[in-house]
Amino acid sequence: VESFSAWPIFGLVHRWAAPLAASSEHLFWETCSEESSALMWLREHVWMAAEALWQGLPAVALDPGVVRFATAALLEVLDFSTVSSSTSLCDALPWALAMLLLSLKDHVPLVTPGYALRFMQSVLLHHKVGTPLERILGLAAAPWPVFPLLEHAAAAEAVRLSPGGEHTGASSNAEAAEAGPSGDAGAEAPPEAFAPLEERRARGLAESLTVTHRFLELLGVPYIAIAGTLLGAVRHMDRIPWDDDVDLCVDSGREADLVALLAAQEARRSGLPPLR
Repeated sequence: VESFSAWPIFGLVHRWAAPLAASSEHLFWETCSEESSALMWLREHVWMAAEALWQGLPAVALDPGVVRFATAALLEVLDFSTVSSSTSLCDALPWALAMLLLSLKDHVPLVTPGYALRFMQSVLLHHKVGTPLERILGLAAAPWPVFPLLEHAAAAEAVRLSPGGEHTGASSNAEAAEAGPSGDAGAEAPPEAFAPLEERRARGLAESLTVTHRFLELLGVPYIAIAGTLLGAVRHMDRIPWDDDVDLCVDSGREADLVALLAAQEARRSGLPPLR
């Protein structure tokens, strides 16, 4: 929601809940299903990463080095067996935080900030312990800066979806063409509406789809084409010439597998030991 709002919702919630967090720590720690879950948060490098994040706040942009350090700290303690079987906020939050950090870690991240926000939402909806107020205070009392990270992810997603952001497709081209030449006198002419993608980008999309198909097929994960990709298959017997992305849908029951594989891929890319 915040990605489309002019109001800094997560920031306001954080500022309201922060003074109450010290007296509400039990609302978080009581959700730890086992002692090992609580001890994970107290491991030296995990605690140091949390401290580094807190010290960098508030900030317009997070320090990339701190984000990399925090991501590595979480990936070293994540357990594959907990991504789909977590029964508490304490157990599931590391995975949600890992998705947030992965969405903020690189210029072209493995996951979009919007997906990271949706994943956090699913964690909160799945783990309904206590009243909504107690869950908010529990998040505010967590060792890591949950709400500030949500605020940064929402801001990054708003930029990504903006007309000048990274996700600029046919719709934004059409809007630019409809606007006509009434913009600034020195502005360049808007791109032609529905202009076909250049060959290099079109080839990259085709290669990405081929790799994704083989990857999901190898895992035995069924998928379907949706939205513009499905329309292109029916109407053009191919990709829509001006479509700049691929739209696929995987059953949510396999989401945990894909999330775990994303984490494993990032661990390998960062030179960390394989996830358990």
